[in-house]
Amino acid sequence: MSDSKRIHVVAFDVPFPPDYGGVMDVYYRCRTLKNAGYHVILHCFEYGRGRQHDFSQIAHEVHYYTRSKSILSWLSSKPFIVATRNSPALLYRLLQDDHPIVFEGQHCTFWLNHPQLSNRKKMVRLHNIEWQYYEGLSKRSNSFFERLYFKSEARKLKQHESELQHATVLATISKSDTDYYQSRFEQVIYIPVGFEHFPGKTTAQPHGPFCLFHGNLSVAENSEAVHWLLDAFQQTNISEKLIIAGKNPDQSLVTACSQHPNVQLIANPDDLQLQELMQNTCAHLIIGFQHSGIKLKLLNALMTGKKCIVTPQIIAGSELDHLCTVISTPEELAQELLSGKNLSEQESANQLAEVRELFSEKRLLEVVEKYLFKL
Repeated sequence: MSDSKRIHVVAFDVPFPPDYGGVMDVYYRCRTLKNAGYHVILHCFEYGRGRQHDFSQIAHEVHYYTRSKSILSWLSSKPFIVATRNSPALLYRLLQDDHPIVFEGQHCTFWLNHPQLSNRKKMVRLHNIEWQYYEGLSKRSNSFFERLYFKSEARKLKQHESELQHATVLATISKSDTDYYQSRFEQVIYIPVGFEHFPGKTTAQPHGPFCLFHGNLSVAENSEAVHWLLDAFQQTNISEKLIIAGKNPDQSLVTACSQHPNVQLIANPDDLQLQELMQNTCAHLIIGFQHSGIKLKLLNALMTGKKCIVTPQIIAGSELDHLCTVISTPEELAQELLSGKNLSEQESANQLAEVRELFSEKRLLEVVEKYLFKL
């Protein structure tokens, strides 16, 4: 393999298993690059997901680093998510050659402005507008100390954002994020999530007598969405069965679900079980109340060829609103479910084809070649 095709990818977390939005984006992007002939050198910050993984499908080399969560990281003027990823070992490895570098998220940009990297070609993949995301978390948290941390982190992230000017190119994940960053920086390119992210079938499948909400239930945003759905079903007397599937629900969520006779909670489903639920549902309920890049679970849901009922925040800036049914109130949700309307086979096929076209991996390869490898 020629050195001209070697590329470093610095990941904020270990991208295996690819079971949540951020690491899915990293995992499948690396796989796309490797399949296209690039020699991928993967660097991972590990803090709980382990180091014994087979990355042979996505990388040729893998290096792990520990996040330094010392008191100095909390007191740093840099954001905590940046200050804790300051590994000197990472910098040392990056300095051993002159290959291009992809920094995954603002999280990984501690060394972006290092003088010895000033002549390197560097791309920062922006998964959302990070300071806005943390500001949103501060408004939704019920914990005083969490709100304090999120507000502090939002302020630091906004100040730190100017460091992104040292990248050769910024790669955004949604059209609305692109507009934001293009108003502040020069080289900003929209790279959608590539098609290879999606395990969905290519034809419409028969639907079951239930609607589905899925996500990481330990995340506050998803927990809030589940409680909203439970209240909506109760307030409007929706009789359809609702299945809620996801990782690590807390006891309050388990108790809340158990009080609704037509609600079934499936905690920690394996990949096969989740895929079967996604293929068999009559409708995906993609509910959320915070803008944050693009929801990969929405794209996965669309790739099943089934109806997707979403709140406005889920599709903001995605240009996917015409493929979804948008609702804002419990009454609108009830009306849509009671209508019993499902996608026809042709509508399902059209939906699959359009999502494949919108999220083709070709854009990623074009940008990498143009900005990171051409002289």
